Parts: sequence; structure tokens; C-alpha cells
Amino acid sequence: MIQELPHKVFKREKNNLRMKLKITLKDALLGFRKVIEHLDGHKVTIKKDGVTQPGETIRIKGEGMPVHQKGDTGDLLVDVEIAIPEQLSNEQKDTLNT
Repeated sequence: MIQELPHKVFKREKNNLRMKLKITLKDALLGFRKVIEHLDGHKVTIKKDGVTQPGETIRIKGEGMPVHQKGDTGDLLVDVEIAIPEQLSNEQKDTLNT
């Protein structure tokens, strides 16, 4: 019997993997590109052009777990969390007001 251990980044959901990615407010408004390390060590690029909504999930096809005896692979589901600052400096306020 195979026993699956919990992972600090990824959670398995059948053949998909799910993870949380925290981004800045600037990234949420302007877009972003982040590189993460997958379970086997290869790099996966997570990117989004334009505005990201709070609670949005980005699906990356083929970056999940292998489907047993089918040669297929599940997807990586990236739940985006936006870090909203507690306060803004006067300079940040001025930038937003221009």
C-alpha cells in the first residue's frame, strides 16, 4: 500500500495538485510572472496578464499528478491570494492619485 504524506506547498485533489500563491497588490493590478519549484524539482512558470481578482484560481494544464496507466497528467490549480497592505505611505497615496 502506498501512503501519501502531506506537503507544505501542494495538496493533492485526485490527479490535480492545488497550491496557494501570495502576490502583491501591484502584481494583482498589473500582472505577474512567478517561477515555482514542482515536486520533482522542475520549474513551473505561473503568469497572469492584467488584473487578478481576489480568490482567482489559475489552472496550469498537465502540471498535476500522473493518471495511473493512462499516460495523462492532472492540472496544477493555483489559488491566488492578494496581500493588501495595512497602510499606504503618503508617496504611495500620491502615486495612486495621479
